[in-house]
Amino acid sequence: MKVDLLFGRDFSLWALETIDPECICCVFTLDSKIAALADRFGLEVFTEYINQVVFEPSIIGLSVHYPWIIRPPLLARYQNIYNLHPGYLP
Repeated sequence: MKVDLLFGRDFSLWALETIDPECICCVFTLDSKIAALADRFGLEVFTEYINQVVFEPSIIGLSVHYPWIIRPPLLARYQNIYNLHPGYLP
């Protein structure tokens, strides 16, 4: 099973290096270091705002410090999506 990664900040670099690339479908990031590392692993990388990208989501999404709100229509396309971030929940 593959997962889409929505990454931001340095902690995501560690996560990207830790997860087996065979388990990753694509990476969404606005961070150039994360994009370069994902590209080095041969992964499909999107550097645009995720809600504006046309793509077929994986079953699972993992958001780690991703700096943008994921809109409900996109959230509904995932079977499960997990969000790790330092901000307060509403």
